[in-house]
Amino acid sequence: AGLETYSERRRCELTQLTPACSPTVVELEGRARLLVTEIGLELNQYGELLERDWTDITNRDALCTFSIAQLDENYNLASENPDLLRALQRQATDIQACQSEWEDWLRSNAGTQNSDVLIDQLTRDAEAQLGPLRERIENLGESVRKLETATDRIGEIIDVHIFFCDPDGSGPQGGN
Repeated sequence: AGLETYSERRRCELTQLTPACSPTVVELEGRARLLVTEIGLELNQYGELLERDWTDITNRDALCTFSIAQLDENYNLASENPDLLRALQRQATDIQACQSEWEDWLRSNAGTQNSDVLIDQLTRDAEAQLGPLRERIENLGESVRKLETATDRIGEIIDVHIFFCDPDGSGPQGGN
């Protein structure tokens, strides 16, 4: 009642009616863009770890090019951070669920024919804005799976490396 303009009063009223997951679609899109950036930065730190095919180490020369320190570093990186990636994945899933809530709410509360068309167009635009997040979620899920697999595989490689290679990664140990 103390608000001066119609838009201020309406904003206050709509706060009670709209999805609680985000006050506006614009805020949701901003959260999604920020999360896409955060996911990208997090995945970048894994670099070669996500790209390497750890099953492709098929001979002693390939195995011994690694130092035990490199393998330990890769093992630690792969085993410590999947929880953070899973947390980012949950945040992304929450944003997608919120997007669905907003779409449902907007479509069920559209007023006239003109706003039906406008709501449909704006909803499609919001879907396009959130598209990069959808792609990142797919990549993130694959990265989590790769890291989980890499941890086990690197552990096995470390075991074999201990028996067959110089710890410094300078090639196979020669008859010592």
